[in-house]
Amino acid sequence: MLADVPADGYCVELGHLEPHDQRGQILATGQFIRFMGCVFAGAVQSFLLNGPSTNDTEGCPVRWNSCWSWGLTMGEYYYLLFALVGVCVVPMLWFREVEDRSPQRTLRVFAVDLFDTCRNLTTTYLLVFVVGNTMLALSPFNVTSNLQYLVIRIPNLLSGIDSMTTYLSLSLGIYIFQKFLMHKNWRTVNYCSAVFTSVLGLLWILPFYNVGGLRTGIFTIFVNLGECEVLCPFSF
Repeated sequence: MLADVPADGYCVELGHLEPHDQRGQILATGQFIRFMGCVFAGAVQSFLLNGPSTNDTEGCPVRWNSCWSWGLTMGEYYYLLFALVGVCVVPMLWFREVEDRSPQRTLRVFAVDLFDTCRNLTTTYLLVFVVGNTMLALSPFNVTSNLQYLVIRIPNLLSGIDSMTTYLSLSLGIYIFQKFLMHKNWRTVNYCSAVFTSVLGLLWILPFYNVGGLRTGIFTIFVNLGECEVLCPFSF
């Protein structure tokens, strides 16, 4: 949260510096890079954390689709994370910000502006929409998590592929948005993406009741394409 929230705010500030006909490109590009990083993380989970020490504690049969005979230990995994974070963070010490043309605000001015914004009726409607939309969109989350990890008990290989396909679909959604929908009605785009996500959520009924033998890890990782922290491909 300490990194994500300021990054979103910084994207908004940079967005004000974009020409009107290019507005939104910085945010979309940043999210694209972020999701491709998540694809890389899914690849690490699939191919480096599928050994006996990072799978089921009761032991798992060594097969290509369940558990491999090799893989990183948890200690080695954290060393890898430490190295990757260092590679990403250290160069930022030499980055320079673009020229800041926004007015400087004191904490008092910021507090007054925040209070005025919270009193705005539009802000109230927006909060109601965001909270309500999030509650409805996340309602299948507990079912999907329990089904995948407690009932089907998918291995790290499939879990990582699940993450990769999910974030690849999100990256594709961002590309489509940048290429074809940037100058369309964003409200319509949001409605369409919400409907798309809802349809994917309803497909979880099939593996839940094992309709046609679909309670398998392979099926669920592709049903899971539209479910992520951003909830749907176009609503970032």
